[in-house]
Amino acid sequence: SAVQDSLYIYDPELDAWREGTALPEPRAFLAGVVHKDEIYALGGRDATRERAEVWRYERGEGRWTSAPALPAAGDALLALAEGTSLYVLGGGRDDRPHLHERFDTLTGSWSTIDTPRQGPWRGAAGGVIGPTLHVVGGWSGEYLSIHEAYQAGFRTFLPLGARGAD
Repeated sequence: SAVQDSLYIYDPELDAWREGTALPEPRAFLAGVVHKDEIYALGGRDATRERAEVWRYERGEGRWTSAPALPAAGDALLALAEGTSLYVLGGGRDDRPHLHERFDTLTGSWSTIDTPRQGPWRGAAGGVIGPTLHVVGGWSGEYLSIHEAYQAGFRTFLPLGARGAD
């Protein structure tokens, strides 16, 4: 089948799908993640190669805009959102080390995070519980039966005394 640029939006109140604004370019195996009122589409593959473009879909406006590109092209990535950050993990089609990245939505900048796994790590599933990213399974020449956890953020409670308290 051909690489697609379609976007479909599910409305749970109507229990129905509708077609949204198409991606700027067709992609396969791209990562998608929701952050606040935006949807990010990251990387993927066009008809011939891995891509690094990142697009942000503003649901209220119904349009795609460019966001800073991934530091390296990749497909079959996993994207997760926690706090003000997006995390992109996995990908890779060969044995080259694949860097895992963090995108700061406040500054619009990318940084590399510790790599929980070397080499290709394609098609993993994941979720966020509290400040912890959980990455499960995937493919690296064989199916992986792994569960990696990465504490993405820290929350500290600082009790402050009341005035006049002894």
